[in-house]
Amino acid sequence: MITDRIDDHQMIARLEKKSGIITIKLSDISFERLEVSVIKTSVSDIAQIPPILAKVWIRDERFGRVFEAIYSKRLRVMEKSSAFIDYAYYSNGLIYLNGWLPNFSRIEVFFLSDGAAHISHSDDSISHIRSDVTNYVTSQLKMESFTDAHGFSLAIPKCSAASDVSIVIMSGGEAFFIYSGVPEVSNSAERIFPTVLDSWRHYGNTPLKKCLDLLAPFISKGSCQTDYRVQTRYSTDLLGKPALSIIIPFYKEWKFIFSVLSLARKSPENWEWIIVCDDPGISHHLSSMVLNSEDSLRRRITFLNLMQNVGFGSANNVAANEAGSAHLLLMNSDIWIADFKVIELALEEIKGSKFKIIGFTLLFEDGTIQHDGISYKRARDYDDMYLVNHPGKGLPPTFERDLPEAIECRGVTGALMLMEKQYYKRVGGFNKIYVGGDFEDADLCLSTISANEKIGLMRSRSIFHLERQSIRKDGMSGFGFARTLVNCRKFTERWSPFLDKQLETNSNA
Repeated sequence: MITDRIDDHQMIARLEKKSGIITIKLSDISFERLEVSVIKTSVSDIAQIPPILAKVWIRDERFGRVFEAIYSKRLRVMEKSSAFIDYAYYSNGLIYLNGWLPNFSRIEVFFLSDGAAHISHSDDSISHIRSDVTNYVTSQLKMESFTDAHGFSLAIPKCSAASDVSIVIMSGGEAFFIYSGVPEVSNSAERIFPTVLDSWRHYGNTPLKKCLDLLAPFISKGSCQTDYRVQTRYSTDLLGKPALSIIIPFYKEWKFIFSVLSLARKSPENWEWIIVCDDPGISHHLSSMVLNSEDSLRRRITFLNLMQNVGFGSANNVAANEAGSAHLLLMNSDIWIADFKVIELALEEIKGSKFKIIGFTLLFEDGTIQHDGISYKRARDYDDMYLVNHPGKGLPPTFERDLPEAIECRGVTGALMLMEKQYYKRVGGFNKIYVGGDFEDADLCLSTISANEKIGLMRSRSIFHLERQSIRKDGMSGFGFARTLVNCRKFTERWSPFLDKQLETNSNA
């Protein structure tokens, strides 16, 4: 927003850019208001803005010079220079552009979309090392190369995928058009994430915050809808009210349904197994396995088939609404329970009201610790964001083998988490601000601790977790890592005041 006094007219002009529309609001000394909206559909339209109004925008510190050059029609074509768009992706009113321009990191560049309704500066972009371009610039373009950082990535507002983009270089007070057109848009966002994150991880020339600012709009939170079908339901008529409802979401990897059904067969008959398909792509596999299981098993299963992916947290929240028991056990599909006695003992602890939430020690296949409670610590190499750590991970357990016990802790993983349904509903379930399956369990634990409630950890050597195997097809991609980082930033923004205060209290104790 720019505000200036136009003395000739004794009026205050305020210019606002929003949704591709320039609105110039004029107020006289008696505060009567007149609004003039100028919708810019092409660069040439800038020249049609009345001079007295153009004066306001020209004074903008970042964009005034390019606006003035275009407005004054001081446009030139730069010889021997051109920009190339290698990849473009459009989503939710933003277009992501990845390409290269000779000596990009050493020059001042403006990106214009929808004519000039939106303007971005090269300072808003991420530069990439492109040694291959250096060779091309010197040998083919016969230009001098001052850097290897010729590549760029940025996201700019754009009203549609079919509208134009222009690239302008400012030099010596003049504007040089070097690209104007409609980039070919990909239907996949996969290339965005590794390209942007590599500029932080491998080259170290871009702050993590800048990468996340660019990536966050392209990381979908999933559908806000929770439409689903209940294809089978636990039979209360035959089995009575369930003593425990076990909620197991499935996403991408469906083959763990074999082990889940095996566990269900061995479990107490009055436990309800709620299988949630959060991925339409694997629905037919899960449906076939559940619907074709034997009657004695199928009547103990509630099978929810979500019409669209809603994410780990929302999938659990939907299932909790359908649960028939007063107690919930949230469980990942890659959990194996060798002895259900541990779950029964934890259930008694919850009923005794000592703990609001109970988690469990989880082991890798080789018997070493995968999870034995969580801690929270800032990581300097991740922009000082709070990470969730698993103390003792990979080490042999040191507690007694045959004496399961519940101890108080600061948090537990959502891979296997027990609580009353009433409490889960009271706190609103898993927080919906997180994308996919990261940090909502730690968020729930901190909500519990900050309310002066206790969390327990049931220690045993009877439960195993094939960590992240249930979502490995997603987590190994650039998107999976980017999503975790975006969730980490949300978690840090939400809980750093509380965690900082706890850390200060503990250090002074």
